[in-house]
Amino acid sequence: MPEHENHDDFTKVIIGLTRVETKIDGLGNVRELAIEAQQSAKSAHLRVDRLDRLVFWMGTTVVGSLIAGAVALLFKFAGK
Repeated sequence: MPEHENHDDFTKVIIGLTRVETKIDGLGNVRELAIEAQQSAKSAHLRVDRLDRLVFWMGTTVVGSLIAGAVALLFKFAGK
C-alpha cells in the first residue's frame, strides 16, 4: 500500500512539473509577442510621422495658394 501512495505522489509531482513547464513555455511566447508588438508600434510611429509631414506640407501649400490668389485678386481689382 505505501508503494502505491508513493507512486501516486510521484505522479502528482510529474503532473505539476509538466504544468509548470507548459507555463514557462507560454512565458517565452509572451516575450516574443511583446517584442513583435514593440517593433510594430515603432513602424506605425514612423508611418504617422510621414503622414504628419505630408499633411503639414499640403496645408502650407493650400494656405500659400489662397494667399497668392487673394493678392492676385487684390491687384486685379485695385488696377481697374
